[in-house]
Order: sequence, then structure tokens, then C-alpha cells
Amino acid sequence: MKSWVFIAILAFVGTVLAASQFEPSLKMETFHSVPAMYRNGTPVSASDEINVDTVANFNFETGLQGWTVTNFTDSLPNFHKDRRNALGNTGRSWNAGDTVHFPNGGYFDEHMEHLVSPVLNLSGLSNPVLSFQINQNSEPPEGVDIPGYDGWDASNVWYSIDSGLTWSVLPITQTSGATGFLYNVTSSYAFGYSFGMGTGIGGWGGNSVGWHSVSVPIPTAARVANFRFRFTFASDPGACTADTTTANHAWFGLCVDSIRVTNGATVLLDNNGDNVAIPADFTPVNGAVSQTVFHVATDDSAGHSPTHCVMIEENHDGPYCALTSPPIFLPSGSRHYWQYNVFCDLMDSVINDPNIPGSENSLRHYYRVQIKDTHPDSGWTYQHHDYRRSYYGGERWHTYVAGDPFPTNNTSPNDQMDLTPWSGDTIQIRFIVYGDFHNGDQGTGMHLDDIFFYSSNQPDHEVGLAKMFLPYPTTVGFLTRGSIHMLNNGRMPETDVGFYWRRNRAMFPAITVPALRINLDTVITLRTGSTGRNALGWTPTAAGNFMVDAYLAGVTDDTTHGNDSTSFYNSQLLIHDSVTVRATNTYELGYDSRRFTHAWNITSTNYPIVRFTPMSDSITSTLTITAVRMQFNGRPEIPVGETRSATIKVYEDLNGQPGAVIRTQDIAVPRDSTLSNWYTCTLTDPIVNHWGNFYVSIERSSTTDTLMIVGHNFDEPYIRSHSYHYTGIALTDSNIMAFRIHVLTTRGTDVKEIVTATMPGNFALYDAYPNPFNPTTEIKFAVPYRAKVSVALFNMMGQQVTKLAEGEMKAGTYTATVNGTRLSSGVYFVRMHAGSFNAARKIVLVK
Repeated sequence: MKSWVFIAILAFVGTVLAASQFEPSLKMETFHSVPAMYRNGTPVSASDEINVDTVANFNFETGLQGWTVTNFTDSLPNFHKDRRNALGNTGRSWNAGDTVHFPNGGYFDEHMEHLVSPVLNLSGLSNPVLSFQINQNSEPPEGVDIPGYDGWDASNVWYSIDSGLTWSVLPITQTSGATGFLYNVTSSYAFGYSFGMGTGIGGWGGNSVGWHSVSVPIPTAARVANFRFRFTFASDPGACTADTTTANHAWFGLCVDSIRVTNGATVLLDNNGDNVAIPADFTPVNGAVSQTVFHVATDDSAGHSPTHCVMIEENHDGPYCALTSPPIFLPSGSRHYWQYNVFCDLMDSVINDPNIPGSENSLRHYYRVQIKDTHPDSGWTYQHHDYRRSYYGGERWHTYVAGDPFPTNNTSPNDQMDLTPWSGDTIQIRFIVYGDFHNGDQGTGMHLDDIFFYSSNQPDHEVGLAKMFLPYPTTVGFLTRGSIHMLNNGRMPETDVGFYWRRNRAMFPAITVPALRINLDTVITLRTGSTGRNALGWTPTAAGNFMVDAYLAGVTDDTTHGNDSTSFYNSQLLIHDSVTVRATNTYELGYDSRRFTHAWNITSTNYPIVRFTPMSDSITSTLTITAVRMQFNGRPEIPVGETRSATIKVYEDLNGQPGAVIRTQDIAVPRDSTLSNWYTCTLTDPIVNHWGNFYVSIERSSTTDTLMIVGHNFDEPYIRSHSYHYTGIALTDSNIMAFRIHVLTTRGTDVKEIVTATMPGNFALYDAYPNPFNPTTEIKFAVPYRAKVSVALFNMMGQQVTKLAEGEMKAGTYTATVNGTRLSSGVYFVRMHAGSFNAARKIVLVK
């Protein structure tokens, strides 16, 4: 369940009072968060909110937790006395129509309604006769092409000789001696298929076009002391009043009036729908009680929580069911909100007939949310509704929170999730599912989980900046694409919010954010100008250390100003980690977010390793790797005068795994080269003109000494899939942090594409020019189609000296530069490999 999130973290502690007295260090501790809330489906911690208190939290892992279920199909029969469609347009008649959902009466698919008479004693009577008036308008019987049936929806009369325990259809046909409006259907599909009674159930189908009289003798076998009869209406799953077809909207179902049972001049029963009810009134009975109700279920395939949610299926039973919360007290003096998680797969067919009052934009398949306080005189008040067909949107679970757009195709805030008007009251919430599943086209139903009520002293206006991110490298002349998150933690949406990017407190031109929705993080890209290349990010023009931050401005009545600016500042260590801008063509590569919040112990069997991807970082040349920079936590773990030994290893990237070791160099980390300082290891043998990805690891040999690498758990797309744990055999993802392991590099040999009018027809490696050379020469090669290509320099012994080009290249002609500054005079070979193609060219370096 996501109601309580327990997050184990490694946190900073330590306060810098004086360098000679206390020194900052990192320490392992475990903290617990408050119950998790969700912002647009994403869990957020309590630190993102202001004074949040849980009022009630329901996860359904242990049952309904006080929620109650009401099956309205069991408790609300439709037969009633109504002036609509009444006989002679006066008084009232018995009406089987649903006037709650249809202004003039009507019916949904797969519904059955009964109007049951009182028990009559017909024993010994010579000629009892049932007579009544009937008016019906339902689905016409025409067009039935199913064997055994000649009608769809229908109504009829049944009788019982055991006070209503068992029932039989009363034949109202010419053969039975009936007169007046006779059955026009001999076998109704609604009775036979929808309610499993089989073929041969007759009745009236279609439109009677007004009122008609009916008279039918009661069969001899039914003249008993416990006689009862009932009027019944049944609908199938194929068509109903709610359909979008305009003609269907006139279908009101069944109306009856002037119901009498006589034996000659003796009146045994008389009921006219008004005041006459001899010997007693009729009883409306719902004959289509749905077995589909809300219930707790495991739903691993679609579940929002680990094992349980509460759900209701969508099927042909036609659910009409409510799920009602227990009483929830909202303390006075605070603002209150609620949220819930829903996976709703209900159909969204819409009625929109201007000829039917009240039908505009009404729905056939949806759920409704209502609220009430617990005062006896209070009624349920509409909050909102929805009918999300989640599959169509590619979304299964959705979290509804205050400020979320509602309905889902709208952009206005969902203020109905704000419960503040009920502060100090005890309330209840209920969900009602209305089901009418036309033509068997149905979804999986509705799932609810993690219903969370909370209070907050959240201010009206509270905007801040957080999560500043500035990826490496930061180099003179190199475009850096940074970002920052702007947060609106206030209760009100904001418009035209301005802020500035700053470098050493000097501001770039202002950026205006047109709209900030409630409780939504907005990612703003670093811009130093409004047009052209400067609008894309920051291109430094001078080397050095800079404080880069952002400053918020122009928010009316902003409550807290402590979060109006942000920079690479560590409050635990009371220091700023400034941005170092390297000189032109010098690159510091790394994949942390320029912060340190965690420390991880390096062991002899499990050590940190970082994957470097220069080309993905927009560096298209080869690189010369000159140094490895690391940040360790060693105070006071490393005593004064001692060191901690480790080994740096640089690996080739072999299809996303560490391959051959390129360099190995031992290091000894002293106390003064740990936090907050960097430890820099200059390679005694630089890796010259390296092409492609590579790995750098820090490995320990001692099992007793402690050495901890520093990192950050800040999760940005740029730093994912770079930091790993490595055993020497296999990589595993670092779920905790991005390690602060960097490399210093300089620009090496360029591999340049030569733009030509025509594409090469074959792979080719051409002669170098000049040749002999000192100190550089260029060699061209051709790629006829996108392929993986390797071009490398070898000495006379067949040993690889350096890679000139490697990776997937598109079709074209390229040139690579060989730099012999660090090479000895002699003969070398340039070899090209691409699929089955292999070629070599000899070059001579003369110094």
C-alpha cells in the first residue's frame, strides 16, 4: 500500500562551528515519512507540503474499514403512482418507469419490475375475471432474428396459487378467452435471455399508442384460496430509453390503471392508482436485484496498492450501488482536502437530445461522488462525477487531488476536493456507480484505493524554487542546459510568475511563467536570453568558479521567502559547492547533481563504478583522459596523518558492461582530501584520444579501513543509468545515489563528416595525407549505410595505440586525425572494421 511510505536514507549531520573544533562528516541514519500524498499520481513527501496532518486514511488492506455498501437495485423498485402518462390525463396511474433518471419515465437495459397484488381467496368462485387498462411504449418486437423469439422488451401478467412463492404467465390471448388488447409477443427475448426463463414467455411489446382495456378469465386451476397476480415489465440488454437514438427516448415502459377482479357483480379487488385500494394496495417489487456490488478484492493486474482495493464489476447485472464512508470529523481551524485513487473502466455513452428536458449531456455509465454532514436533516450534495475509460487514455490508475483538472478534459482546478467549507463538521463521502450496459459493450468496472483525508495550514500564496540541476560539463564555449523546478504550494493558482537565473548574483534576463497550477511542479529550462542560441541554456565565456542560482520575483503576497532562491548549497555542512567552469576544450564529466547528501562504504567486493558517455553529453571528438576526481567522506574516519588506500580502474565499455581495463592506478587518500575537498588523481599515463563510452571505478583492497564515496539521491533523467555497484563481474543499479566520481579530459582528435552531394556506394578506407607526417595527418573513410564502425591506430607489433572512431555512424564520408605528438617515430597502421569489411593503411611518423 502507498499510504505509508518508509524511506531509509543516509543523511548528513554535523555543524561547522570552527574548523579547528568540529569538522563535517556523513553519518547513517533512518527516518520515516508521514503518510504519502500524491500529486498528479506521483507520491510526494511531507517536506513538499506545509503542516500536513492525516485526518483519515483508507487502504482496504484489512477490509472495508467502516465503509458501507448499498445496493440500490435491491431497495428502490420503480413501480409507483404517477400523474405522468396517467389514464385520461387525470389522477394517478401505476407507472413502472424510472422517473429519477428519465423525466417522463423510462427504463435501463436488463431491468425487471413487478407490481404485486394482495392475496385473494378465489376458492369456489364460478367465473372470476381480471380487467384493467394498460398503456405501454417499449422496444418494438420487429426485427427479431434470434431463433425461438419474436419480441424484445415486454410486459405481461403472472399469477400464483401459493401466495407468491411460484409464478406462471397468465395467458391473455384469444384462446384463453381474453378480450381487448391481447399479447402481441409469444416469446420475449428479455424474459427468455436476460432473466433465464427460456422461450415461450409471451407479453406485450412495442407501443400500444395510448390506453387500452383488457379482460381475461382467471384459469380454473388458479381459483384457489391463495391466489395472487402481478404486472411485470422486463428489458433485454439490447436497447433502452437511455440510448442515443431519439426515438428510444419516448419509451416509458408500462403503465396500468383501473385494475379489478370481479366474480359477476361481486368486486374482489379494485385499484385505480389513486385512493381506491380494495382489499389492500399493490406492492412494488424490484425483480432485477443486481448481485454486482462494491467489495474488497485483490487485483494485482490493475491494483494501485500491493494486494487489495475496493471494486465493482461492470456486467449485465446493471449495478446501481453506493460505497459510503464512515463519519469523518474535520477539526476546525484548518483547511481540509481529500484525494482518492481510481481505476475507472466504465462506458461513457452520452445522451444529448434537446427534445427531452434534462437529457443534455447526461451519462449512461459513470460514477458520482457526493458529500453530506451527519446532521439528520442533511442530504447528499453532488461533488463531481467521472466516466473515465482508462484504456483509451493509456492510463489505468489516476489520483484525484485538490487542484487537479476536473473533469479530465478540463483545465480548471478541481475545487470540489477542498473540504474546508466543512471544517468543524463530521462528514461522509459516497461513490455511486450507475450502470447501463448497452449491447454487451462493457469495461472491467471501477476500482478505488488509498482514499486519504488530510488537513493543512497551507497558505493561499506560496511559490518557491527547488531541485536546481546543472549537468556537466561546464566549459567555456560549451552549451549547458540546466533546469529548475518551480513549485506552487499555495492554495491558489498563480499567473505571470517571474524569476531570474543568476551567476555570481548577476541576473540574466527575466523569465515569466504564464501559469502555475496548484500543487504542481513546473520545470523551467535555464535561459540567458529570449531568442537564438542564448535561449537554450548557458554558454560560459570565462573559466573560474561561479555561484549559479535562480531568484524568484513578482509573486503577490508570497508567504515564505526562504525558498525564493536556490543554489548548490549544503545546509548540513554550511558550505556552497560552486560551479567550476573549465577552460575551452577541457571537460569535467560527471553524473551527480552537484550536491552531496549520502555516503556509501566502499568494500573489497562491492565498489562504486560510473559509466561515462561523452557523445551523449554532446562531445563528438575523441578525448584525452588526464585525471579522475572523487569526493570522499573521511572525517573523522581518517585519523590525522593516516591515509586510505584504493585503486582507480578505467574500463572499456563493452555493450553496456565493463570490458577490458584501460588504466589502473593506486591512490592514497589523506584526511585533508575528503569532505568538503575533492581528491584529484592525475593519471601518470593519460588515456590519449579515447573514443566512446567508458567506466571508472574505485576499488578497495583493505577490509578493515573505512573509505566512503559521496553522492546524491537526486533523481534527474540526466543522471540515471550512470552510477552502479560492481563486484568485478556484474553491475547492479545504484538505487541510492549518483556517485561523485568525475574525470578531467581535454579535446582529442576530431572525427568530422565530409558533406558531399552523393553518398558512398561501399565501405572504404583511403590513404592518409600527409604521409609521412609530423605531428598530425588525416585519413578519410566511407560508410555507405548506418553501421557500427571501428577505426583504430596500431603499431608494428599489432598493438592498439588508440581508437580514432568507434560507434554507430550514419551513411557518409568522414575524416579522422592522427596526432603523433606523444608517439615515437616509426611505422603505424590505421585499420577499419565494419561488419565483414576490413581494411588497413600504412602511415609513417617522422620526427
